[in-house]
Amino acid sequence: MTRELPQDLTVRPARAEDYTQVLSALDTWRGPDDARYEVPLPRPLFEDFLATCFAAENAGGELAGFLIGSLSQSDRRAAYVHQVAVAPRVRRRGVATVLYEMFFAAVRAQGRRVVRADAAVGAGHAMLHERLGFVPAPETSTVELDLAARPQHHIGPSDGASSGGVTLRLRILEPVFALELRADGGELSDRTWHAMVRAPEGLTVIKEADPSTPEGERWLGLYDADAGHGLDVPGLLVAVVSPLAGAAVPVFVASTYHADLVLVPRSLRREACAALRGAGHEVLGLAP
Repeated sequence: MTRELPQDLTVRPARAEDYTQVLSALDTWRGPDDARYEVPLPRPLFEDFLATCFAAENAGGELAGFLIGSLSQSDRRAAYVHQVAVAPRVRRRGVATVLYEMFFAAVRAQGRRVVRADAAVGAGHAMLHERLGFVPAPETSTVELDLAARPQHHIGPSDGASSGGVTLRLRILEPVFALELRADGGELSDRTWHAMVRAPEGLTVIKEADPSTPEGERWLGLYDADAGHGLDVPGLLVAVVSPLAGAAVPVFVASTYHADLVLVPRSLRREACAALRGAGHEVLGLAP
C-alpha cells in the first residue's frame, strides 16, 4: 500500500521569495543531530536554479519541506541535490520522497542521468538515500544515483489536477478479467486466477474471463508500465483512481509489492482511458 502526502499539503516549484522562509525554517526545524542544516544556502540558488528546486506547503502557504538542487555546470550528465529538509510535524509521511521524485523528473527532462548528493547528511537522510537507490561514489564524500536504472514515475508539482501532481505510464493488460466471490472459501484449482483475497465474507478472486462471462461483468486491467517503485512512494494509487472517480468509472484494486492492478469495467474502457489521459497519464496498448 502506498502512503499519501498529508491532505493539506501541496508540492510546487520553488520561488525566489521562498528564500527567507527557507532560512527561517532551517533555524526552527534543526534538531541536535541536524548539522546538515547548517550548510549555507546562497540566494542565487533560488534565483538561477528554480527549475530544480521544489517546496511543500500547507493550505495557508506555510512551508513544510523543500529540496534545493541544481544541474552540474561541469558534468553535463549530472545534477546535484544541495539540501532537503522537512518540517518535524510531517516527517516520515512521504514528503521527502515526493520532493526527490520531482527533482529526478526535472533533471531527466534536461538530459541528466546521474544525481549526486552529500553523503554526510545524518542517519535519516542516509536511509532515504539508500531506499531511493543512491550508492557511495568512489573516492568522494557523495552518494550518487543512476537515473537510467530507476523506473520513472513522473511525479511533478501538484497543481490541483485530479492526478495530484503524479503522472504514470499505464499499460493495458492483455487478459480480460472477471471477479468472483466464493462464499465457501474454496480456492480455484486451475491457473486462471491472478489474485485471491480471503475475508470474513469469503474468498474474492480476480481471474481471467471466460466465454461465458457476461459483457457487463468483464473488467479491464491497468498496471504501471514502470512497476518497481518502493513502498514509500506516495500518491501513485490516488493519481489513478481520482480521475476515474471524477468520470464516474467504478474501480476494483489489487495491490502488489511493486504497483497496483486497477480494474475498470470493460464497457467503460473509452471513458476510463479518456479520464486517465486527461489527467496527464500515458495509457499504453489497445483496450481489448
